[in-house]
Amino acid sequence: AFQLYLEKIDYGKQFLTKKDISKIEMYKNKFDDEMVSGRLKVVDEVSRIMSVKLPMIKKHVDGLLAKDFDFSKSESYETDAKKRDYASNDNELKERWRQIIKLDLLSQFLELEEEQNEEPSEKDKKKNKKKKKKKNKKKLSQAELLKEAKTKIEKRYTRVFKRLLE
Repeated sequence: AFQLYLEKIDYGKQFLTKKDISKIEMYKNKFDDEMVSGRLKVVDEVSRIMSVKLPMIKKHVDGLLAKDFDFSKSESYETDAKKRDYASNDNELKERWRQIIKLDLLSQFLELEEEQNEEPSEKDKKKNKKKKKKKNKKKLSQAELLKEAKTKIEKRYTRVFKRLLE
């Protein structure tokens, strides 16, 4: 039950460090008994830790999104949370978030680029003929696509952190 609880609070291993996990694991042996009693002290500890981590990470993400990324640098990132370990410290956690944001931004950029370069299918062409003719949408440059991608990512993370901080 305890391991399942850990997965539920930080499945992606994006918020807690090994040090945080060691603090939470002090409650591991008492977890089942506390569940029966209805008073889980571990929840208070997790809430305390997350009340510090979430604003720190949000501030870091906001700072990352205010800067440009170097996409010429070759990097790797393990996207499977089960294969990742918790970050050793806050600096490593911040580096993980840099990689997450960079990956999200690159993915969003590529999606926008693909949408822009897609040829309309026969079905889409027929739909467009029935509707009023729309002006052809101007193709955006890579810089404009990147800016649009960043705007979408900023909005996404604003919603995510708003929900998490409530």
